[in-house]
Amino acid sequence: MYRHGIYAEYTDTEITASKKNTTLPVYFGVAPIHQTTDYENKVNIPLLLKHRREAFEEVGYSENWKTFTLCEALNLHFIKNNVAPIVFVNTLDPAKHKKSTNTTVSITFINNIAIIKNENAILNSISIADYDVNVDYLAEYNANGNEVIITSKNEELKDTVQVTFAEIDTSLITERDIAESINKTISQVYEVANAEPSLLVAPGWSNKKTVHDALIDNSLNINSHWNAFVITDIEASDYSNVLEQKKQLGYNAVNESPCWPRVKMDNNIYHLSTLITLKSMLVDAQHDDIPYATVSNTEIDIDALDNCYSDIIKANELNATGIKTVIYWEGKYRIWGPHTGKYDASTSNKADEIFDSSVRMKYWLGNDFQHAYGSEVDNPVHRSRIDSILNLYQARLDALVTKGALLYAQINFVPDPETANTDMMSGRFVFDTTFTLTPPAREIVNRYTYTDKGLTLLGGDK
Repeated sequence: MYRHGIYAEYTDTEITASKKNTTLPVYFGVAPIHQTTDYENKVNIPLLLKHRREAFEEVGYSENWKTFTLCEALNLHFIKNNVAPIVFVNTLDPAKHKKSTNTTVSITFINNIAIIKNENAILNSISIADYDVNVDYLAEYNANGNEVIITSKNEELKDTVQVTFAEIDTSLITERDIAESINKTISQVYEVANAEPSLLVAPGWSNKKTVHDALIDNSLNINSHWNAFVITDIEASDYSNVLEQKKQLGYNAVNESPCWPRVKMDNNIYHLSTLITLKSMLVDAQHDDIPYATVSNTEIDIDALDNCYSDIIKANELNATGIKTVIYWEGKYRIWGPHTGKYDASTSNKADEIFDSSVRMKYWLGNDFQHAYGSEVDNPVHRSRIDSILNLYQARLDALVTKGALLYAQINFVPDPETANTDMMSGRFVFDTTFTLTPPAREIVNRYTYTDKGLTLLGGDK
């Protein structure tokens, strides 16, 4: 197969200085873009959100997270915290996902203000007979996204009037629509954000197999270059059927963290995938945006679990099959589970597939090298340039070892004698990097043994 560019390839695990990457989550789902007047370019297109004001202006906001699933992430990233950038991919298309007939209601102005009590009204479809929007009246959604506020600018527009508008119908959006949106847009993220997607999330949808499989299928070799990690949710009523759901739905990818349960905070219910995505960004930032530390055993500021209680014994049973959950320890709730969805404590596991941080770090290394030397593609290659790459990148690897991000790393350029001339003549130059990932301390044990030595002190012996 002919290829032109710079690539990263992974070989089987061996047991024995560049652009800083930032953690970029990509959220897929439904946003209330019908609250905006220019929604045409916000459907199945990656939207880069960096700041709170632009985020809410871009996609709207609603407290109805069950319907508008992306608003949960908006709340967590821009209201509860200030953690960005993030990318949204919205599937709601007001031109397509709407009721077949328009709605007409009566509204009454009081002090030039009238209210449409409807969260589904398509903003740019609102009309009042004989009056012009933005001239005679203004229309905008309130902060909660459940009512439209009509402000009169014309003294003649008063009392009770009839308002007509189209309504969205989100019941028309299927899991197949979300999956197709993932398939279509994941390759566009790098150009839109000027960064590769590193975390893929679909709260409210990833518990559906079609969406889950689309996330996994599109997470590797993005744009033929980048690899991303997937954070998903398992929908289960209690501990007893979480493991069965994971098995039935196949939530066992090596680059996946399946999560359960949902959690409560300030009278809201959050998917654990959203919370772990936010926490991953924070933990990565604490480590210079290098994902070598797991989010497991990090504190989360929640009030309770949704419809269940923390049980560390059952939590460990979930961890043993790669499921992330939450425990209560030392007065705080904590994310609990450092493994990947592929992990199974009852069998042998490849060293680089045991921990979420190991998989993410491995992907980060490949992405990092491509960022560092992508500009070298099509440049003349001579021995001094090869030595320069070896020296500079080895220094980069040594710094990662010193930091503790890796235990060992070595880059070499040793062409295969059987193919070297043909490869180099055709412009293919292959470097080999071996590395040892830094494992988290999954289990720390202090062995206590009784001894009778202390009894001799009672008799005064020394």
